[in-house]
Amino acid sequence: MSTMGGNERVKKKEVKRCTANISETTVPLQFVDEASSNTKASSGAGFDLRGLARGKVDPRLHQKRPCIVFGDSYPSWLAFAPQLGYEPALVVLRSPEFLSAVEDSVSDHCVIVCSPDWTCFTECPPAHFRGREAVSFVDGRVTQEVLDLSQICQVPILLGTALARRSVKGWSQRVAKADHFESGGVTHSLSHVVACVLNGTHPTQIPTPTLPTHIPRDLGSVLSDVVGGGFSRPMPKRRQLAAGAVVTVRRTATNAPVYHGHGWLPAMPSRKTWVLTPSVYAKTSEWKLRRMTDGEFLAVYDYPDRLVPVLSPLLRRATFPNLRPGKALLAAACGALRLLVGNGGGDHVSVSAVSADHPRPQTLDLGQDRPAKVPRLSPQKPDPETKPFDETLQELDRVEKELEETLNKVDRELRERKATKSDDAEVPVYLWTEHYMEESHPDFSWTEKDKPRIEKAMNVIRKLALQYWKKKLLRSYLEWAAQVWPRSEGPSASRWVRLEKDSNSIRYQWEPGGLANYQEWRRQRCLSDPHEFEAGSDAVSRALNSSWWEWDDGSRPFHWRWPAWYRQTIRDGLKVHLRGKSPTYRSPQKDEKNPQIKEAIKKKLSKVRARRYISKGTVVSLTSFFAVEKGEDDIRMVYDGTKSGLNEAMWVPRFGLPTIETHLRSIEEGTFLADVDVGECFLNFPLHPSLRQLAGVDFTHYFPDPSGAAVWECWHRALMGVKSSPYQAVQGMTVAEEVIRGNPSDSKNVFKWDSVRLNLPGDEAYDPSKPWVSKVRNDGQIAADLVGYVDDLRPSGSSRKEAWHAARRTASILNHLGIQDAARKRRDSSRTPGAWAGSVVITREDGVYVTVDTEKWKKAKAMVAEISSEIEKNSAKLKRKRLEVIRGFLNYVVRTYPSLKPYLTGLHLTIDGWRHNRDKNGWRIKDSSQKVKTATPDEWNWDEGNQDEKWLKPIEDLNAPVLVEAKKRLGEDMEALGYLMSSDKPLPRRVRNKAGKKVIYCFGDASSSGFGITLEVDGIVYYEYGQWNEKAEKRSSNWREATNLLEGLRRAIKAHRLQGLELFIFTDNTTAESTFWKGSSRDEALSYVVLEMRKLEMEFDLLLHVVHVSGSRMIRQGTDGLSRADHSNGVMNGDKMTRHVPLNLSALERSPILLQRLKTCFSDMSWDVLEPRDWFDEHHRFGNFVWAPPPAAADAVVDLLNKARHKRPESMHIVLIPRLMTGRWRRMMTRTADFYFKIDWGDAWNLKVHHEPLLCFILLPFSVSMPNLSERNRLLDDMDRLLLQSSLQQKSDRQKWDLLRKLFARSRSLCPLPKRVL
Repeated sequence: MSTMGGNERVKKKEVKRCTANISETTVPLQFVDEASSNTKASSGAGFDLRGLARGKVDPRLHQKRPCIVFGDSYPSWLAFAPQLGYEPALVVLRSPEFLSAVEDSVSDHCVIVCSPDWTCFTECPPAHFRGREAVSFVDGRVTQEVLDLSQICQVPILLGTALARRSVKGWSQRVAKADHFESGGVTHSLSHVVACVLNGTHPTQIPTPTLPTHIPRDLGSVLSDVVGGGFSRPMPKRRQLAAGAVVTVRRTATNAPVYHGHGWLPAMPSRKTWVLTPSVYAKTSEWKLRRMTDGEFLAVYDYPDRLVPVLSPLLRRATFPNLRPGKALLAAACGALRLLVGNGGGDHVSVSAVSADHPRPQTLDLGQDRPAKVPRLSPQKPDPETKPFDETLQELDRVEKELEETLNKVDRELRERKATKSDDAEVPVYLWTEHYMEESHPDFSWTEKDKPRIEKAMNVIRKLALQYWKKKLLRSYLEWAAQVWPRSEGPSASRWVRLEKDSNSIRYQWEPGGLANYQEWRRQRCLSDPHEFEAGSDAVSRALNSSWWEWDDGSRPFHWRWPAWYRQTIRDGLKVHLRGKSPTYRSPQKDEKNPQIKEAIKKKLSKVRARRYISKGTVVSLTSFFAVEKGEDDIRMVYDGTKSGLNEAMWVPRFGLPTIETHLRSIEEGTFLADVDVGECFLNFPLHPSLRQLAGVDFTHYFPDPSGAAVWECWHRALMGVKSSPYQAVQGMTVAEEVIRGNPSDSKNVFKWDSVRLNLPGDEAYDPSKPWVSKVRNDGQIAADLVGYVDDLRPSGSSRKEAWHAARRTASILNHLGIQDAARKRRDSSRTPGAWAGSVVITREDGVYVTVDTEKWKKAKAMVAEISSEIEKNSAKLKRKRLEVIRGFLNYVVRTYPSLKPYLTGLHLTIDGWRHNRDKNGWRIKDSSQKVKTATPDEWNWDEGNQDEKWLKPIEDLNAPVLVEAKKRLGEDMEALGYLMSSDKPLPRRVRNKAGKKVIYCFGDASSSGFGITLEVDGIVYYEYGQWNEKAEKRSSNWREATNLLEGLRRAIKAHRLQGLELFIFTDNTTAESTFWKGSSRDEALSYVVLEMRKLEMEFDLLLHVVHVSGSRMIRQGTDGLSRADHSNGVMNGDKMTRHVPLNLSALERSPILLQRLKTCFSDMSWDVLEPRDWFDEHHRFGNFVWAPPPAAADAVVDLLNKARHKRPESMHIVLIPRLMTGRWRRMMTRTADFYFKIDWGDAWNLKVHHEPLLCFILLPFSVSMPNLSERNRLLDDMDRLLLQSSLQQKSDRQKWDLLRKLFARSRSLCPLPKRVL
């Protein structure tokens, strides 16, 4: 409800509609002239509403009753009987001329009879409906013939549209009339309805529907401003008129009247009626003079949108009957039925559905210079305020106190965790001791006094277990070596040894020279595969020098324990493609002048050299290094591969990293989480021999040679600062994670799971407290899981014990594979663990939250305040590098708080606003020649959105200025961030509702003159609709759409006390959706609206999802017609809201024939169509895969797809997703895919049925070492030329699918599957 002015009074009316169980409250029209003060809406945005009506529909009680419809041609009742609660079961026609239109207007269960003689049907009346509960609707006069047929069908009540000439014996008549304008219409037509009831019948079982109360609405709610054609004419002096005013603004050459586009029409207007109406194709001071379109003409008579394509072709027929205004017809029908059951009194009644307070209509002719007077209403008092949320506020206070205690606990744990990051930190041995004591047999009742004895015993066991582990490791390698170099391939042992026997023993003795010959043979045998020998001996020797807790001599992967398909890569390193000439950079490394920093650098480098990660070798090109501060008394070494040109010469694919949302899919209320860290993450993985000579290091100034010669060595491990290292390390960790998970069907595996649960919005059983996609066990619990962010691994479990066991298995398998487990960083399983990927997760009994630690929050606030202060001092001279540092830090904060992300736009615009392709406000100037839907393989790299600041140093632009000017958006964004971050401590963001909470679905639509909102709460659909005033009409359509959603949300929060809930808001405006998710609109007013929505989200603890749907879905759902007060479609006609939100259905579920078309298209190749279980299982192999997730599960599939492609890039993937919820997944998906296009043709995906197109994403196969870039580019160009151009629509469906088949075959040929897989 909009907030009214000080002395104004809002009068309410409540009317009950029996059939649809509607209870409505209507705010009367607020009329003001240009000089009076406007009635402002609650947003304070300076606009007001001309009227607001609201009501509700209960779909559970909205059951249609059968009826019979009689008509000579096309009966008007077919369009309006459903709004009275009746579904045509029998339609009787005289003429077959409009038979096809009638067939398209009724359901498949309706019987249609067409004959000039209706008496022939009296012998066989239909008996498939209950006659006593039915009504006959007659288009025209009620004749004796119709009465007789109704009586045979046992239908006691008839409603006709024309007055009877005389009374009919045996039947009683009642007459009701209604004015179209007073019923909420846009004309002044008058409709009569005659009700006939059989004498002796008591129609008490017939419901007496009450007409919904309407607000007066003008032609602006019917006429579209995007219709082309017409003649430009000056805009009328007054844009809006008094209620009901029929205003002629001018005359045509033939003296035909031209009616004001924001006024009303006289009685029974025709298709040839002229109107002067606003248009986007006219100048600011002009409107368009034109005739109404077929759709507008039908809307004038209130015909539903679904009948427009049916009736439009018939309007030009001379025999087509005169239309009857629907709202007046419905109003008269309601009045007639009330008279029959005795609720109206008398035999005649006049019906009005508009409050009697509105002024009577005027008829003016502005073409004759007659001024139009706008009446003013007397001031009205505002609505009494609703009761405050006392209970809600008390609950919020309690939750806030508990969360504050939780945050304090998190901060303590984070401080402790920082101490463990030091290389000299002690291992928390007590964790293993405590878990042993807790999990021991009940007969052992351990106490704290027993801890020292237990730890002492465990230390002894560890020493023995370490010796056993080393012995087992050596044996496993020898067994592997025997497979690599089979003994059967060598000479006979008799050449080296002889058997000697004596009386006491039998023993072997070396032949003369046998030992030397055997050693030479063994050396040559190992040299037959030097890479295998060097890798194996190096890995074993390092392991033999390790202790229980530390890898004292460094580590190297035990490649023989890795999966066979990845064994060579993990042994030798990742081979990448080098483009052009290899670098030959040989500039000496600069010496560090600060002796303290130099000593710290030497200490860091000494450890790397001692572990032989850097050692002697051939050097062709050097890399550089430098130190940066790490805390107060430490440094971090940065190794730079950019300066030498090595990074530029490499081609490395783009890849994505998991986000906090990935982690949250394995978490629910009460989940326990642990932490396992990988030691020396990048340095675990060997650098490929082809890259070692290009990664030289100059140690001359740090480890000088006594002879004075240069000291050049080279890297043998993946170093931070080289572009291939993140890709290689994350790929290796992803493969290791696959080994850690093991067999999901093994009952002894802590990561066991039985099924994949899709708990998706749109499903009747959707539970907002559960993850949308999760792996579950048979007992319904979420299975223990593992998610990794490079070197930070986060095991989870349903209990403290299970989470610890998951962490123990993770660390154990890592050590088994030769990857270092940093035991000193181990954290116990907890519901308030430390940060992971920059976010702190809190799992409580009342929900799941994410936050950041207090230190990071205060630092972010200080940075925002710093920028605001610098803008006030001198906005033209801001330090660009400092802004880059601030932006990098704030990027980590917005990972936890996505609602803050839109307000980093000003930083982006200011930092990069100096570039040549930017306008004065910093926005990028679009290049029309740039391809949008293809990803150029040459530009593939690590996803910049997932970079970690400690890995890659930003590449400095040589032309970048030192100082930049603050763009306008920067100050506005800092002000918004200051408001959103005003709390002293970080506010935990709810990511999932508390168990038992409900989910809300809301549709909102706005036109140039009106708006409508439908909202489902507890199964009941609440609706609102109204009209904008002149100021709002002058705003942009995007602003009106977004403002409608904002104001509707505000009123819903107040009316239904929405707090701590999940809301899905659907709009057919793409800008409103994208602005909500990105916040990068150039329209300041639109940005303000989105900011207000974000404020509501935080203030009332809401989870908002703004989802774009097509206009046709908005029409079918029913909200589109609300601005015209059309109650005949979708939820307004009794549909469930979930029927119109198929977020839980995949493309293959919605269109089964699509699978058949795909199988035909893929007949030349072997393709696997993945089911939800396969997302986590079957894609862990090489092949060709089709993913078809529901829109709500698409973001989960993107994460899994990224991981699958990163591990096995030789596989090919096709992803099919209906274009819904794109704000959650489309940006990530387009970055992952090489190409995408839409499918909206034929029976495979009919837009008339599915509304939104189907998006098809293609992920081409490739080899990292041989990517075949030129052929990929040619293929992508052909896809662009064949699939994105308009010429595709001219081809037949068969030709389109055949074209896809050929392109898919070419795609597969880019990179064959590995031979070891075939």
